[in-house]
Amino acid sequence: MKKTIFIISLFIGAFCLGLYDAPSYVFGIFYAGVFLSFFWTIYYPFYFSKNLTSIERYLSKQSKKSILYFLYSVTNHMHDEIEQSYHYIMKKQMNPSKKAIYQVVYGFAKKDMQLVKERIDFIKVPEWNSYYKTLLYIEENELEKAKVTKASMRSQKFKNVLEFELLLKENKLEEAKTLLSHLISNSRGYHYYMLSKRYEETFKTKEIV
Repeated sequence: MKKTIFIISLFIGAFCLGLYDAPSYVFGIFYAGVFLSFFWTIYYPFYFSKNLTSIERYLSKQSKKSILYFLYSVTNHMHDEIEQSYHYIMKKQMNPSKKAIYQVVYGFAKKDMQLVKERIDFIKVPEWNSYYKTLLYIEENELEKAKVTKASMRSQKFKNVLEFELLLKENKLEEAKTLLSHLISNSRGYHYYMLSKRYEETFKTKEIV
C-alpha cells in the first residue's frame, strides 16, 4: 500500500511540475523530498520508534524468508517460525561470517550450545565474535571469562547488554532491573523492542520502572 501511494505521488507530482514548466532544480527537490518521506515511513519503526505495537506490527508483516522476521521470531520464542525463517536464511546467505551469526543466534534460541560452539569462531567481525562468546560464557556459568571478554570490547551498547546478563546470572535482580530500565529508555526501534521484551520475559511485567 505504501509503495502504491509512493508511486502515485511521484506520478502526480511530476505531472503537476511539468504542467507548470517548473525548473529542473524544483524537480530535484520534489523527488528528494518524496524519496526521503518514503524511506522515513518505511524504516521509521525499525530504527526510531518507541511504540512497541508499531514496531511489532512492522516486524510481523515482514516476509517469513527475511532476516527481520527471523529476529522477530527469536525475540518472541516462536519456535515454528524460527525454524522456517532460519532455513530460508541458510539457503540465501552466502557470506560465511554472516551465516555463522545466524547459526549462533539460532543455537542460542534452541539452547543448542554445541552448535554455538561449532560456529562461533566463523564470525569474523571481532565485536560480534566477542559478544556471542561472552553470552556463551554466561550461559555456561564461566562468569570470570565472560567479564574478561566483555571488558575487551569497544561497543558500549554490547557491553551494557552483557552487563545485564551477568547481573542476572549473579542473581543481582534489582541491579539488573535498574540497568535494563535505563537501557530501554535510551534505545529506539528494534533494540528498544528487543530489550522491552527481555524485560517483560525476565520480570513478568510490561510496566517498566
